[in-house]
This record gives sequence, C-alpha cells and structure tokens, in this order.
Amino acid sequence: MKFKNTTPSSKSDALLQLIMSMSKAEKRAFSIYVQRGSTSSDNTYYYNVFMEINKRKKFDDEIMLKQIPGLKKSQLPNIRANLYKQILSCLRNLYSKKDYFSLLEGFDFARILYDKGLYFQSLDQLQKIKAKAIELQEYFLLADILQFEKFIESQYITRSVGERANNLSEESVFYFKKMEKINFLSNKALKLYDWYLKNGYVKNVREKNELKAFFENENIDIDLFTASFYELIYYHQSHMWYYYISQDFQNYYRHCLKFVDAFEMYPLMKNVKLPIYMKAIHNLCNALFFLNSYNRYQYHFQKLEELRVEVKPDKANIEGLYYLYYYLHKIDLHVLEGTFQKSWDWLPDLIFLVEKNPYNWDLHRVMVFYYKIACLYFGGGNFSRAIDFLNLVINQKTFDIRVDIQSYARILNLIAHYELGNQRLLQYQVKSVYRFLGKMEELQQVHKFIFAFLRKLPTMKLLEVKDHFRQLKSDLEELQNDPIENRFFLYLDIISWLESKIKNKSVEEVIHKKFLDR
Repeated sequence: MKFKNTTPSSKSDALLQLIMSMSKAEKRAFSIYVQRGSTSSDNTYYYNVFMEINKRKKFDDEIMLKQIPGLKKSQLPNIRANLYKQILSCLRNLYSKKDYFSLLEGFDFARILYDKGLYFQSLDQLQKIKAKAIELQEYFLLADILQFEKFIESQYITRSVGERANNLSEESVFYFKKMEKINFLSNKALKLYDWYLKNGYVKNVREKNELKAFFENENIDIDLFTASFYELIYYHQSHMWYYYISQDFQNYYRHCLKFVDAFEMYPLMKNVKLPIYMKAIHNLCNALFFLNSYNRYQYHFQKLEELRVEVKPDKANIEGLYYLYYYLHKIDLHVLEGTFQKSWDWLPDLIFLVEKNPYNWDLHRVMVFYYKIACLYFGGGNFSRAIDFLNLVINQKTFDIRVDIQSYARILNLIAHYELGNQRLLQYQVKSVYRFLGKMEELQQVHKFIFAFLRKLPTMKLLEVKDHFRQLKSDLEELQNDPIENRFFLYLDIISWLESKIKNKSVEEVIHKKFLDR
C-alpha cells in the first residue's frame, strides 16, 4: 500500500483521469456528441481513441496504433489535446441548463447579441441572468454582468434616461461592497486553513499568541442580521478555524451551528451549494465529537446520511465529499461508542476506496484516514494491522502537512510495538521518535512523560509495572485540561490504554464502559 499521487504527470494522464471520472450517461452523451452528423476522419479517431481508453483504462500509444486503422503516431499528441477539449465541450453542453452553467451561457448569449449590434436584446438577456445571479448570490459573476451592462448603456443610446444610470451606479456600489466583504472573509478563512494544514493545533503559548494576533489583526464591519449567504458562511468559517486550531471547542461548536443556520436562512442554497451544506454538517459533527456529545452527534450524523439521496453519480466532486465525510464520522461514531471491532465488518470497503482513490482525495485527507483506520485496529486489539497503517503515515516524506498527525502516528506505533512485545525495536524507535518530535518542534510535556516511561520499561520489575502505569496515568490526567497540552489527547486516547493495562482489560472494554457510563 502507498499514497496515490493524483496529480496528472502528462496530458495522457489528464485525459485518462477525465475519462475515468465520467459516468455512464456522460460517456453515452459523448459518443453521440463526437459522431454528430460528421463523417470526418478526425471525429472517427476521437471516438475510437475514446473507446479504447475507456475499455482498457489506460493510454498506450502502441496499442492505439495497432487497434485503430489509419492512425499515425504523429497524430496522437493533437488527438489527445483535442479529445480532452471535446469531452469538456460535451459536458458543458450537457449541463448548460444547470444553475451556474446557465448563467454563464446567458452571459455568452448577451455578448453574441452585442457583437451582432442587437443592443436591446443583449440588455434583455443581461437583465434575465442578473436576476438569477442575485437570487443565487453569485456576486462575482454579477459584477461582470453589471460592468457589461454599464458599458452598453454608456456607449450607445439605449434606455439611459431618468433613473436608469443612477440605479445601475447604486447597484454596482452595493454589490461591490458585498464582494469586498466576501473576498476579505474568504481570504481569512483560507489562510487559517493553510495554518492548520502546516501546524495542526497550537502547541505552545507563542503559537497561540501568533494565531490570535493574526486573527485579530485585520477585521471588516459586518452586520450579521443583513449579511448575505456568503458573508455569513465565510464569517463563521474563519471563526470556526480560529477556535478549532485554538482548541476552544465550545466556541468552535457555536460557529459550526451558525454555519448550518445560514442554510436555514437561505434554504435555496442547500441544493445549489450542496458541497458547502455537507461541509457545514461535517464541521458540526466534528465539534460534537470533540465535545463528547454522543446524542447530538448521532442526530446530525443521521442528517448527513439522509443526504445520500442527493448524491448523483454524474457529480464526482459531491459524491467524493459525501463519502469522505460519511466515513470520517462513521469512524468517529465507533470511537465514541468504543465499538472498534464492529467497524472491522465494513473497514475493508473503506480501505479499498482509499487505496483506489477514485475521488482524488488529497494527501492530507488520505493521511487522516490511514491514521484513523490504525486507531480502529489498535482499539480493537489488532496491533499488527494498526502498525501497517501507521507506517503509511510515518513513511510519508512530506513534512509540511499535518506534522501533528505524523507525530501521533509515531507514538501510537511505539505503544503498538510494546503490546506485541517488540522490546528491542521499541528501544531503538523511542530515540528515533524523540529526535523527530524535537526536530519538528512537537515535543511537549506530555511527550516527555511518555518517553521517560518507555525508556524505563525494559528495566522495570514485573511487580512494579502497574505502579509505573498508575504514575504515568496520574501525570497525564493533570495535563488533560491544559489548553495547550490537551491537543495530544484529541487524537490519542492514551489514558484509556493505561487504564486497560492497570485493570487487565482491553482498550475496547475500557472505552465502551466509559461510553455506557456517560
């Protein structure tokens, strides 16, 4: 098993990925589109190359030349490039009546009418799509519509009498202010997300102060009672990231809830912006998981499951996001319940999906999946299988993404080797992991306690081992409520593991008992 690089390395790879992403209906539509009323040899070649790639699931120049009579090697580069464009043109035509595509098509129609000198018809077309753009709150496209409308009105004698000019001017000012706020807030949310990918949670007071200074440095006035959909979305998203990275999960939950509420204020957006709606529920489930709120978590996870009927096979992006969120929260549900072995019934399906990666999930998400899968095997007592997946994270050489996940994986790996009795390997790896954490500036007080314990393990007398487990548990429990140190416990429930060793029970038994007590 290895991480799959989803970035196309050549035009052949890009064409192959595009064809593999198409649904049966889209492939059928393209077959009709490419053969539409034409007998040209080029169209025949496009069709035959398309069919060969679809059948063989790969692009092989030599096979193409053998299977397609008359095709020359010199033609292949042009056929690849043009076939790619032909497929995109077909798909654009296929979805031209859907929401945003219809707006773009209408804008193209307005330009064609303008070029024909049919100014009134062009303005009528702009009025139609302008109303739709306002309804969908597509303000950045609306800006282009308004600019074009002003251009026509200022260049030609049309209807620029009375209040027409003033109305256009006021509209422009109003919507450009909206765009300015949306742009500011979306930039802020994006920068915070970038911080999280590189650093994970804040790990010391210096980072916490730097994050706070960055978040509070620049602000923009926004009235949440009159704010547009996107203003609300990006305002709450930026706050969500800030509180999430700071590990203030109560405030994180509050803004996650407001994020979902924005869709209740603008119900049309649930269908129009389904990926964002799914992300809103995903974030809310995430917050409830960290707050250990099982009943509310279960309720919103069910809301996510109900969205499955909205997932269509022709939208790989939406389908990919749905299964990403669905499996992440299905895993978390087992973690909350302490029912790790029950997850093993469906886990092979997820492992197959992650390895095949038909939705092109990025490296960060794949790493998180492998770590969470390892936790399910570890929690259920299959330590060897847990190590297999932890190694997939540990052996990843990209250290600028989720260093914290790579750190947790190394520590969990040490514990798994201890459980398997690999004492010699453990002694070597303790030093290696300690150096890694120091190099990555991930070393905290909680790590120091754990490493001190692991170093002493080989020399401990059998009768003293439980006392050392109790002492480590006591030391770590004091750090659990520390706003900086507690990030360690979010991804690694070492307290429950220590309890399992003290009580001679499995980790699963200990966590499930805690769940039942709650």
